[in-house]
Amino acid sequence: MLEVSGLKINGLQILKRNLAVFCGVVFDFMLSGGLLCAQESLAQRENAIKAGFLVGMQEFVTWELTHDSEKNVTYATIGDASFGEIIERAVAAKKRNLEDFQVAEFTTVEDITFVNFLFVRDYPEEEIGELVSRCTELGILTVSDQEGFVANGGIVEFFRSNNRVRIRINVGAAERANIKISSKLLRLAERVKR
Repeated sequence: MLEVSGLKINGLQILKRNLAVFCGVVFDFMLSGGLLCAQESLAQRENAIKAGFLVGMQEFVTWELTHDSEKNVTYATIGDASFGEIIERAVAAKKRNLEDFQVAEFTTVEDITFVNFLFVRDYPEEEIGELVSRCTELGILTVSDQEGFVANGGIVEFFRSNNRVRIRINVGAAERANIKISSKLLRLAERVKR
């Protein structure tokens, strides 16, 4: 027993309290780290689902405009370029011939040349109109997970509903880009005609 300023304090009680506080802090730290890891892995899974869907989408889309790259399916990203790596992993997971697929990265609207699919992420909303216009002229199927993308003229938008990744398709935008989307794919989507 320890006496400080007239108070009798049990050293074992102090040790237990300090240990309890320390364990609580460590537990909170581990729990918050675990939640961050869980959120990160959830985001990774969601990105993998989107990329897998994007790669599989080519079987349900035809381009009326002819291009030199008809034999190869070409993807590109603008905004967040890291999604290109996720697309490449999705191609490998679907056991596609990697030589038939190409993934490019554009940094500005002026850089955009024909690709089959352009994935748009973290792109300034005020510049979406110009980007969509350029892609429509070239017959590019635009895809994004940015909220309001199809409302701004994009063709496909990924969104979450009831903890699921869903798609919204702007049929009018696809028609303007001379892209035909299979009724099988349209049945899975929320359709918008703008």
